[in-house]
Amino acid sequence: MLTKNVGECPKRICLAPLEEVVGKFLMLEMDESEISVVLSCGDQRFVLSFLQEGLEGQTVQGDLALCKPGAKIALLKTNEASRPLLVRVIHPP
Repeated sequence: MLTKNVGECPKRICLAPLEEVVGKFLMLEMDESEISVVLSCGDQRFVLSFLQEGLEGQTVQGDLALCKPGAKIALLKTNEASRPLLVRVIHPP
């Protein structure tokens, strides 16, 4: 599912099971309840948000906390309840 924001804001995307997004990691953003991954693919910017308390949010925070901006990463939504998201750093910056 792809939702376009107004102006130059990044597009918010949600992955369905067995969908993958690959792009250049830009940053992690956190608020009280969510953690968001901001990445780019070409001239497009995308945001994927997850609940901090959920397994997906914990996976993102653990796997990308030390990832440097510019690294090429892949996020894969799985259909396994015990590991709902896989994060892979493809090329460090």
